[in-house]
Order: sequence, then structure tokens, then C-alpha cells
Amino acid sequence: MTRKKPSSALIKKLLKENERMARVPQVGKDFIAFKKVIVPDQNGRRKNVAILTLYVPADAKRRNGNSRHDKLRVSAAFVVKAESRSGNPISEKEFFPGHTYNIIYSQLNKKKKSAEGKFRWVVGKWHKPAYKFAAAAGQCSHGLHAFISKASAKKYYL
Repeated sequence: MTRKKPSSALIKKLLKENERMARVPQVGKDFIAFKKVIVPDQNGRRKNVAILTLYVPADAKRRNGNSRHDKLRVSAAFVVKAESRSGNPISEKEFFPGHTYNIIYSQLNKKKKSAEGKFRWVVGKWHKPAYKFAAAAGQCSHGLHAFISKASAKKYYL
């Protein structure tokens, strides 16, 4: 399925709505989520962390976790922008999720590749999970993991 890039007006509107949101909206409503990721250096080593702003379309499947971290999983997301923990825009466009970074780092020594090791978050691109999204499963199953609030994404340990 080909998807269009969300408009900046829509993103602004959803960011404003997001400030009042406590739970993941039901399918049929688009929303904004946040993801903490690794900023790699040129050698693929951890340079820093970034916070991604993700647009989740109305037709994306989603699953709210039951944790105090407002964690969620979704079946599709567009990376709107990346910023530092302090909120400043950053120039890097490609990022590793934390679990992928750890897999890549350990696999480098074993010379093996995994499907998860190939995943990268890219600003300005649509993303979907590497494995089939299971809406009935718990919060730590297949899907694109993120948070409802930017504060929770910032606190998440990587």
C-alpha cells in the first residue's frame, strides 16, 4: 500500500491533540507517537540518542500496553522528525531502535545477520513491522513500539 506523507498542518493539529491524550485512540483516528532511538556514528557505534515524532495513520492497527510508561505498538508509522532529548532538531536522518542496535553490536562479533538487525528508522519515510502485527498479543510483541507522550519516550532506557 502506498501512503502519502502527512501534511504539516495535520501534524500540528495532532501534536496539539496529543497533549490531552492518555491512551491510544481506537482504529479510525490518526495520532502522534514518540520513539527513543540510537544515533549511530559512521562506524555504526552509539553516538547519542534521539526522539522521533511518529505519525500513526487512522487505519493502522494499534495496541496499548498496560504499563505506567504509556507504551504502545502500531502496524504503520511515518517518521515526521528527529530531535535531541532537549528538543533541538538534529541533522541525522537514519536511526537504530535500541534492540536492533544491541543485536547488531553482538552479531558483529559472530558475523551473523538477523532480520531485526536490518531495521532502521528513517526521517521522511513510512515504516511497518518486520513481522506480522498481532493486535491481541501483549505490549512487547511484534509491531512498531513507541509511546504516547514525549516524556515517556525520553525516560525510556536504551
